[in-house]
Amino acid sequence: MTDLAGARALVTGAASGIGLGIARALLGRGAAVAVVDIDAEAVEAAVDQLGERGTVSGFRADVSELDEFEALREDVEQRLGPLGILANNAGVTYNAEPLWASPPAMVEWSFAVNVMGVYHGVRTFVPGMIDRGRGHIMNTASISGFLVRPHELWHQGLYAATKYAVVALSESLRLDLAGSGVSVAVLAPGAVATDIAESGRSRPGRFGGPTSGTSRSGVAALISGGMDPRLVGEQAVHAIEHDRFFVFTHPELSGLVTERHGTIMIGLEESAAYVTRYQAHEVDGDSIRPDHHSSSARG
Repeated sequence: MTDLAGARALVTGAASGIGLGIARALLGRGAAVAVVDIDAEAVEAAVDQLGERGTVSGFRADVSELDEFEALREDVEQRLGPLGILANNAGVTYNAEPLWASPPAMVEWSFAVNVMGVYHGVRTFVPGMIDRGRGHIMNTASISGFLVRPHELWHQGLYAATKYAVVALSESLRLDLAGSGVSVAVLAPGAVATDIAESGRSRPGRFGGPTSGTSRSGVAALISGGMDPRLVGEQAVHAIEHDRFFVFTHPELSGLVTERHGTIMIGLEESAAYVTRYQAHEVDGDSIRPDHHSSSARG
């Protein structure tokens, strides 16, 4: 078990929701925490809320901008010292329309925050962790990084695509960092009571500026009945302490994940049968045809 007392942590998207829950849990373990968010006023409010719990500092930054992340590193390390924990948590969603009807600016913004934000954090802070031989990265994905399901209120494809990417980045990062002393976790929550349905209000100008309608009416109300983000934060920090990789918050969704993997296995089994059947073949011009005289082609 890793003792987090005295650790220095940075959490993005930390002014509310899951990020705030993670920051709160880290402070409860005795870590010093940098709260980072694109909303400067929300950062101030979060620092005021968390300040009595321990050492907390607030920083405004847009995680989709690498230059801002690099400037953030200098500010954070000057105030807190070298970072030991990075929680890449900032995320946005657009799920109002199917992929073919999603505005390009919404697609670019979603990938810029949800995927490039993770990359920027990794690029900025991981080299120092490797040099020091210790550190922990937690990337917030979603159960949507493991399955896509129909729903009457939203179109999941775009959001899921970004979260599938976060899962893949995290799995690769874990392999690349093996033996370095830097560990990795990927947080995959289900419905949590956050304001992500309203994330368009903080959309930067280069993607079209603040907007509404990133989620259909009713989504915010549905999400508000989700898990308390403080519980998600506690589970996330527990995973850091115990070096867990996959961190799921809603085990009741396991059946959907199993169903998806069952579909994958069917495809693999059908492919195996096809390959076996066509292992013996004869070439006829530019075509490959099964050799019907071969026992492997009978059936």
